[in-house]
Amino acid sequence: MVFQDGPGYAKEDGAFKVPALFDELIQAKQMPVTVAVFVSPGTIEADRRKPPKVAARVRLNMIRWRSLRAILGGQFLPVALAGVNVSDDPAKRAIGGISSGGICAFTAAWERPDQFGKK
Repeated sequence: MVFQDGPGYAKEDGAFKVPALFDELIQAKQMPVTVAVFVSPGTIEADRRKPPKVAARVRLNMIRWRSLRAILGGQFLPVALAGVNVSDDPAKRAIGGISSGGICAFTAAWERPDQFGKK
C-alpha cells in the first residue's frame, strides 16, 4: 500500500495512524500482512513572487507530480521495496492519498493498472 504525503499517514498522533491501524487489523486477521510505503513529497525553495499559500501549494504539487513520474516510470517502488518479499500482482497493490496527493494516487492507478489494481 503506497500512501502519497506519507508522513501524515504515519504520524502516531495524526488523523490516520496507519501503522497502528494496520497492526491492529493484521493481528485481528481482518487484513493480510501488508507493507506500507509512505511517500514524502519533500520540499523545494519558496517562490517569493507568489503569495505564501499559493507558493506552498504550487511547490507541493510540483514535487507530488515528480514523485508520481518516478512511481509511474518504475523508478520508485523497486528501490523502496528492495529486499522485501512482496507481490508484484497489481490486484494486491494499492495507492492512496488525500487532496492533491489523492489526485496523484488516482492518476497513478489510472495510468498504471499494471502496478496498482487493488479495489
